[in-house]
Amino acid sequence: MHLVYIENATFHAFHGVYEEERKIGGKFVVNLSLETDFSEAAQEDKLNGTIDYAAVYEIIKREMLIPSKLIENVAYRIIQAIKSQFYPIHFVEVQIRKCSPPIPGEIESVGITIRDAGNINNT
Repeated sequence: MHLVYIENATFHAFHGVYEEERKIGGKFVVNLSLETDFSEAAQEDKLNGTIDYAAVYEIIKREMLIPSKLIENVAYRIIQAIKSQFYPIHFVEVQIRKCSPPIPGEIESVGITIRDAGNINNT
């Protein structure tokens, strides 16, 4: 198993059900891991045998900058974009946390995780 991951990518973004959230925005943290075969890269020290972390980050950043009511929708879009750009992806997981959500009480963050089997069997 070979994992590529990005941890704690932090964004000021404009996601939320409430209009105020979409106006002033808030802090969001994204974690992503994906499973692929990077044996070639490990053996030959070549980027084209693995997943480019910078390219994955740019996908996350692009999707985080598109305002959405639900972070579930943002995570779904991130996964679809990764599956369409990289092959083979055996598994991908995206976690998005909304820091200081507009909920009465002391809550550091709320969030979601989506796991997807990837595109290994897609044609």
